[in-house]
Amino acid sequence: MASRTAGRKSQPHLGDAGYTWLLETQHKATHEDDKAKLAWLQTFLHGKQLTEINREVVEKIGETKREEPSAATANRYLALIQSILRKAWLEWEWIDKVPKDTTVLGAEATGRMAYARTGESVNARAARTSARCRSLRVVDRLAASEHQKPRMDPSRSTAQGCMDPSRSGEGARS
Repeated sequence: MASRTAGRKSQPHLGDAGYTWLLETQHKATHEDDKAKLAWLQTFLHGKQLTEINREVVEKIGETKREEPSAATANRYLALIQSILRKAWLEWEWIDKVPKDTTVLGAEATGRMAYARTGESVNARAARTSARCRSLRVVDRLAASEHQKPRMDPSRSTAQGCMDPSRSGEGARS
């Protein structure tokens, strides 16, 4: 079987792939973010051929990026590498395959995070959240009693997702 890259003079580098990626994704809302990510990734991948990007390289990038506060941010960088490699393989036909095991995503926090406002105690935030939930439940009951069209899917309560302040710290839903 002939290699897809047999006619090329040299193997493509991440810089080539990043440039082509940016040209093809100008319509994306995250286009500017992709530019910044690719610029940062050049510190690790400058001069590397796409076929040289393997699990070890991706893990090193992930470890460095996870030193920052958000695992989600590190995952966005790693997902961009994976997307570019898949496009180079499936669409551009620059490489014969995506290097094995290049997706090394870390665990991300799940659910909604509620932060206290500046100068607000955690108890005050819980009380504010509780009051908001109570008012949303009242709105739901009023809408139901007046036979109004529901504001959203009737199987879901507007107040769904509010934390039960009596079970603080558990993140329980009421």
